[in-house]
Formats: sequence, C-alpha cells, structure tokens
Amino acid sequence: MAEEIVSEGDGTEEDSAPEGNTVLTAEEDENVEDTASAGSATDHDTDEKSKDGIADEDKDGAPADYSEFKLPEGMEMDNEALEAFLPLAVEHKLTQDQAQTFVDLQTKAVEKTLKKQADMWTDRVAEWTKAAENDEEYGKGAYDKSIMIARSAMRKVGGPNLAKALEDTGTGNHPEIIRLLYRLGKAIGEDNLDFGGVNPGGQKTLAERMYPDQGKSAA
Repeated sequence: MAEEIVSEGDGTEEDSAPEGNTVLTAEEDENVEDTASAGSATDHDTDEKSKDGIADEDKDGAPADYSEFKLPEGMEMDNEALEAFLPLAVEHKLTQDQAQTFVDLQTKAVEKTLKKQADMWTDRVAEWTKAAENDEEYGKGAYDKSIMIARSAMRKVGGPNLAKALEDTGTGNHPEIIRLLYRLGKAIGEDNLDFGGVNPGGQKTLAERMYPDQGKSAA
C-alpha cells in the first residue's frame, strides 16, 4: 500500500505483535470430519477448500462491511489511508482475514520505521554524551563538577520549564548546551551577578565573561 494505514499513537513504543490470528496463522479445526463422497459433486463443492486452506465461497466477494481492524497497543488507525484501502480490498474481493493481513504487514513496516528512528536518536544522544565527557573545556576529569555548575545555572536562570524542555528533547546531553550553562554558571559564581541589577562601571559584562574571545581578531 502506498499510504500508511496505521500511524503512531500516543507515543507508546512497543514491539509486540498484533493481537489475534490472521488468515495465515489461524489454526484449522481438527474436529471437522470429511464426509464428502467421491460420487457426490454437491458435497465435494461444499467441503473442498483451496490450497491455501480458505473455503472457495469465502473468495467469491468481500464482506458487506469490514469489521474494525486489529492494531497493536499504542497505534491508531489512519482513517484517511483506510478510506483509500477499503475500495481496493472490495475490488480484489479480500475477506476480513485477508484484509487484516495487509493491515498487519503495514503495521510491521510502521513499527520497523519507529524502531529505526528510536535507535538513531539513542545513538545520537550517546555521541553527545561522549563528546561532552571528553570536552577540552569542561570534560576530561572535570565533567562531574562541571555538570553541577551547569545544573545550578539552569535552575537559577531557567527553572523547571527549562529543565523539562531539555529533558523532553534530549538536548540536556548536547555538549554545546552544557557548555553554555557551564559558562553561565561560572560567570554567576565568580561575579555573584544579580540579573535584576546593573553592573558596576568597568566590570566585564556577563557575555564578556562567558565568551572572552568573542570579537577578538585572529593573530
């Protein structure tokens, strides 16, 4: 299907398989006895099943209305894509189970894409953390102490809302975000700055403290 029938739901990321059986996994009824006789064409037509185990009469047409398709927990049906899929299912005379099989295939494709995206993000955050730990300015043996300084600045300047934003986006591990808050924390600690006051004349500004090389021409 060109369009995705299912989409990500409320953010729950699980790799569980879709609930319920499909036409490919359904178990056949072992208690059914074959009462067809070789000389009875009527019984033979009624009981005979095709090679894939689906009764011939099930292939004669799609149901009048398809039941609600089953999706894994955390996934929601893309109604727009579903509206595009249903006419195709009717055109090709898909049974409920056969249509469910197509939905299952699309579900697995969506889950695979989501997992790939999650893995890529996890790898990126790990790279950020490693870069921060080895940073020449605040890492390399001073990382833990530097993080405490950066955290203190984050609380004083941004408060809970900034902390939540850094947590939600994962950027609390970004080496440049850590650098910014580390420098800010040091500037606050060294000068005991009051953000609501005015700096005494001749004292370097906060920006000059945080970025001492800014504006200097290269030698």
